[in-house]
Amino acid sequence: MRNLNASFRIDTILNGEIDTNTHIISNTPDNTCIVIDPADGKAISKYLDERELTVKYIVNTHGHFDHISGNKFLKEKYNPLICIGAEDAEYLTSPALNMSEFVGISYVSPKSDIVLKNNDHLELGENRFFVKETPGHTPGSITLITGNFFFSGDLIFTEGLGRTDLPGGDSLQLVASVRSFWTALKMDSMIYPGHGECGKKLLFENSMKKIFLYRY
Repeated sequence: MRNLNASFRIDTILNGEIDTNTHIISNTPDNTCIVIDPADGKAISKYLDERELTVKYIVNTHGHFDHISGNKFLKEKYNPLICIGAEDAEYLTSPALNMSEFVGISYVSPKSDIVLKNNDHLELGENRFFVKETPGHTPGSITLITGNFFFSGDLIFTEGLGRTDLPGGDSLQLVASVRSFWTALKMDSMIYPGHGECGKKLLFENSMKKIFLYRY
């Protein structure tokens, strides 16, 4: 857990078949929250109910199965607004695009309620969470930003960059996204990726060395 300010906190639940980080940002005055990248809806629901949280938004940083597979359960139980980047909206309802059919599940999420584009924002209490389009891992990958907190999905990790060998991946787009992403970081920036370690200051330093050595 890490406080955003006196009214907010971030908790991360490791869940799902391939250890997805689901980030829950909660507004303590009214117990509303944003759920980012739910993988196991039942596990997340148990956490929410124990803390008496009300889900206002589900934000999918991209449309792959391991980041959307909790959508249906949470939508049916809490009826939050499902939000995803514009170019990944069709991934929600396509098992081929969201990769679930490749693991024999053929998962279909409810459709998006809000399609997110660059510089859009979501509000939770007094805080605004801004959308930055960061394509490369998928065409519609986004990063959600508030202050010095960055929820980066599968753009970049402690150990390196997000993969681009899945359908819709583009290595040149990914590098361009991370270059752009890096310019917004400060010394006290905290990063919350879709997998691996979270809340690290400038955890991308080694990755950036790789980027600036990258040759097109």
